[in-house]
Amino acid sequence: MSRKAKILAIVGGAAVVGVTAVSLITFQRNQQAEKDLVPVPVGEVAGGTETAVTIGGESSIAYVAAGPAQLIFNLSEGQEAPDAVEPIPVVVGEPLSAEEAAQITARLPEMPAEEADAQEVNLPNDPHPPPPP
Repeated sequence: MSRKAKILAIVGGAAVVGVTAVSLITFQRNQQAEKDLVPVPVGEVAGGTETAVTIGGESSIAYVAAGPAQLIFNLSEGQEAPDAVEPIPVVVGEPLSAEEAAQITARLPEMPAEEADAQEVNLPNDPHPPPPP
């Protein structure tokens, strides 16, 4: 075997080993990333909060990686949301009497007064000129 053929064989072998090593490292990282994924609740279903939501017969699950900020999710065909929204009735309240208000404020702790709470009025020395027309 000539010297040129030996060098080509060594370079080719090194290239194969390098590609194999990079492939294995990438595969291991992907496997570890899948283990670090944490399911995140994406909606409510009849049984309570679940990680899967069924809309139109398709299931959607969201995952969040436990490491650096990363979000992996599946998209499915959307559907229109209903336009009509049922309004929530407003509750009519009654104002508290002076006696009821006094009972509530009596439970509050006394606020200590500080020197910085009261200050003199700080009027400017010269008034500002009116704005131009």
